[in-house]
Amino acid sequence: MYEIALVCINSPLYYGVYKDRNLIYEIKKEGKTLDALHAMQCELKAKHITPKAVYYARGPGNLSALKLAHTFLHTLEVVEGIELRACDSFDLLGEVAIFAFGKRYFIKRDNEIECVFLDEVLEIGEKSRQNASQNIGVAKKDFGSSARLGGVSSEVSKDLDSSVGGVVDSSVDFDFAKGAGLGSSVDSAKVGGAKADSAKRVIFDSSFEFRFPRRLDILLFDSPCEPLYVLPPVTLPPA
Repeated sequence: MYEIALVCINSPLYYGVYKDRNLIYEIKKEGKTLDALHAMQCELKAKHITPKAVYYARGPGNLSALKLAHTFLHTLEVVEGIELRACDSFDLLGEVAIFAFGKRYFIKRDNEIECVFLDEVLEIGEKSRQNASQNIGVAKKDFGSSARLGGVSSEVSKDLDSSVGGVVDSSVDFDFAKGAGLGSSVDSAKVGGAKADSAKRVIFDSSFEFRFPRRLDILLFDSPCEPLYVLPPVTLPPA
């Protein structure tokens, strides 16, 4: 049983193909959103992959990209009977700042999605790094060894790879997916995209490299299947 995980909130588009919830491969599609969605559909058809469900990020993000993704996916739902399940963008991407327009970015702070200027994003990141540095200093004092604070032993990494590593279907030709690869780090196996680490707020834009989780957690996708539009506050002129 094939499933698709999709991040289509801006350019580029990312999608991952899963079989029985294990990642087979993932692809990054550059270009206009409509062209990228069409290319994704053609590639899946060429590989004879018919997904039973699509799990996707519903926003926030670029308004045009969200509208196109919404129309495209709900057309598939009606025509092909594909199940749709959604989550907000931050559930998949982690603690990132998502490009909105101009110098504004979407962030999630205290479970509230905000549209802020780039300067505020950088200021938040700097404060978080300072707090993280202080916390690490306390931790080193308490535990005595920095070896216990960072990194994962090779035994843990090996166990993780063997338990949730991607499963490759030998009946499918993945030549066009060369270079996509599967993330080998423990973080990319647990969560896609940026680490949920407040020490650094990564900016999600065209230079961001997103990685899908090795194992698909469908419980994450419990939001309504409709675009999540977040608009900046409107300041009205004085009466």
